[in-house]
Amino acid sequence: MSQKNHTVIYSHGFGVKKDDRGLLTDIANSLKK
Repeated sequence: MSQKNHTVIYSHGFGVKKDDRGLLTDIANSLKK
């Protein structure tokens, strides 16, 4: 379930907020796996 939340954050925080960028990096690594 947490992965689904990350996906939502990834879509909403795609370069929208600087704070979200930190999450994007972590999420992007998870998606690459």
